[in-house]
Amino acid sequence: MRSGPHRGNRARQGVLLSVALTASQAYGQGPNGVLEEVLVNAQKREQTLSEVPISLAILDSDLLESARVDDFTNVSQFVANFSFYQGFDRSEVAVNIRGLTSGTSNPGIDPSVGFFVDGVYIARPAALTGKLLAVDGIEVLRGPQGTLYGRNTSAGAVNIYTKDPGEELEGEIQVGYGNFDEFTVAGSVSGPLSSNGSGFLLSAFRTEGDTYLDNAATGDALGGREDTGFFGKLLFTPNDELSVQLTMDYSENTTTAANLVGPFQKDQGDIRAIIGAAQMQMNPALAQNIRFVQDVPVDTFDRVVGRSDEPQADDLEQFGVALEVNYEFGGGTLTSITAFRDSEDFAAVDPDLSPADLFLTSVRNDDEQFSQEIRFASRSETRFNYLLGLYYFDSQFTADTQTSFGVPLFAQYNAAMPPNPITEPQRANSVASQDIEALALFGQLTFDLTDSLTLTYGFRFNDEEKSSVINQNPDPGVNSSSGIPFPLQFPVLLDLEAGVSDEDFISTLSLNWEFGEASSLYFSFAEGLKSGGINANILLNTNSLTFDQETSTNYEIGYRTTLDNGLRFSSALFFTDFEDLQIATFDPSNPANIIVTNAGAAEIFGVEADIYWKVNESFELNASFAYNDSEYQDTVFPGFQLGENPALPGITLQLPGLRDADGRTLSRAPEITASIGGQFNFDLSDRLRASI
Repeated sequence: MRSGPHRGNRARQGVLLSVALTASQAYGQGPNGVLEEVLVNAQKREQTLSEVPISLAILDSDLLESARVDDFTNVSQFVANFSFYQGFDRSEVAVNIRGLTSGTSNPGIDPSVGFFVDGVYIARPAALTGKLLAVDGIEVLRGPQGTLYGRNTSAGAVNIYTKDPGEELEGEIQVGYGNFDEFTVAGSVSGPLSSNGSGFLLSAFRTEGDTYLDNAATGDALGGREDTGFFGKLLFTPNDELSVQLTMDYSENTTTAANLVGPFQKDQGDIRAIIGAAQMQMNPALAQNIRFVQDVPVDTFDRVVGRSDEPQADDLEQFGVALEVNYEFGGGTLTSITAFRDSEDFAAVDPDLSPADLFLTSVRNDDEQFSQEIRFASRSETRFNYLLGLYYFDSQFTADTQTSFGVPLFAQYNAAMPPNPITEPQRANSVASQDIEALALFGQLTFDLTDSLTLTYGFRFNDEEKSSVINQNPDPGVNSSSGIPFPLQFPVLLDLEAGVSDEDFISTLSLNWEFGEASSLYFSFAEGLKSGGINANILLNTNSLTFDQETSTNYEIGYRTTLDNGLRFSSALFFTDFEDLQIATFDPSNPANIIVTNAGAAEIFGVEADIYWKVNESFELNASFAYNDSEYQDTVFPGFQLGENPALPGITLQLPGLRDADGRTLSRAPEITASIGGQFNFDLSDRLRASI
């Protein structure tokens, strides 16, 4: 039966309260000082942490609850070389491990980090922007994880484990109030269904509050947000050999404002750049509105936006159901995971940040995914063990992108081109439908060369097909065939078909040496990949419709140990090489269009270290450090600059050519990241305990 990161060590739960349980925290002091190990599932089988040749960070349920970690933005604060970024809306999500991330502005790009909830792959990162519910533990696997976890894990993978039903009927309810007028109520109930281990769990929450944005005109909160969700689990264990787990979740997150923020100091000219990019001649009323926003004196770190008369939204609704069956017999464990997931996210953003009717952009992403995984993990007393599996994934994805250009933008053209003035907003649109089908055969073979030295080889064969149909039918004012000289002109694309196909064989090889009672040293070689794809946003041309897959190769040496004084330490030295790196950049033929393309290569060299020290029964200390040296190799980017256009007054975007990026640092790849934390626990009475 599958267990979460700490389910094999119930006696130790509660020892670590509010400190990040990283890879260095592999051992805890049990009764009479006996050293007890934490069990993990990073290699899809239950193992001690010293057996896993992976740079691995773990957050247990105690930490998640005591530190009030309820979303992935908070999770990233506890793990070195891991960050979670959300852009203007929920569809723009980027997850970063060791300095590698994906662009967020194009729904056609897949993530570089794979997310798995109870073993189920979550294809769209927007699904991770809501609240974490009924989470028992999280594993962050740094580095390529292609052989066991498959596509779109070129930078790493994250495992999320949900709580199991309790052995006794129990429940809890939480009520909270916070800043931004946030009010939250959450509750859960759990208990047995029989005496043989079967049980149920139901958890739900409701949150209401203001957004984190202020209106630049009034200083009041801009809009509100409402989050609702539930999670349920049924666990059936008819006998010692068979367990059946059914999970279901639903959530709805509604926000009446996007995350597009200021500041707008007079010397920055943000709005002037946007207006100039459209090469428009402002009328006096429009110019006054723009100046109003620019004259608002705000601090650089204030989250404010210009007053907008356009409706905005940032909504996400999702539903998922999964069935996991585990059957244990003499040779090992047979596991089947069947899952279906449906999600829809919608965002409407007013990007001109002014009360003028200039631009309004919206995107609606609909996704359905089905996955089936079957694997067998051997369990033998000999030196040889293995894991073999089959994986099937099918997805239908639609991205509906709309951009509306306000009537004031066409004022000068209406005067020059009677008798058909533009009196309605002009919309550019794109509906890209994409089908994905992937099949994989994977395995991992482990051989104990000696009692302390283990050799592991993993492999995966991937076969993937992506096909897309794109329809784009812009209004006459922004139609490239209309004859209206508006700077942004979009072609008509009807039933435009595109596709990519990939077949790959990737592998891993590691050597793990366990010595002493609590120390290990490992070397690993690992390959990863991220799928090629099809640009799914509004297109100004079809020159770069598709892009190739991204591959990664990682070399790593890691060391873990626990000292007699309770100090636990782990470290990893790694070098990662990326080929055909996927990036979001400006279209070389038109800088107003952002596309995904292959940039060339990149290299990342780094060191990670985690320390945990239980100084005494009352005080615990933890620290995390990472150093990254990253740079692009053989890479050029389309460059642009702001310049005057003599033909049309105002500022316009100009494309001077390609810029060499060799040797430059990767975006969102800080050289040094570090954190330190501690917790002091003390008894207020025989029944009451406090933590700081």
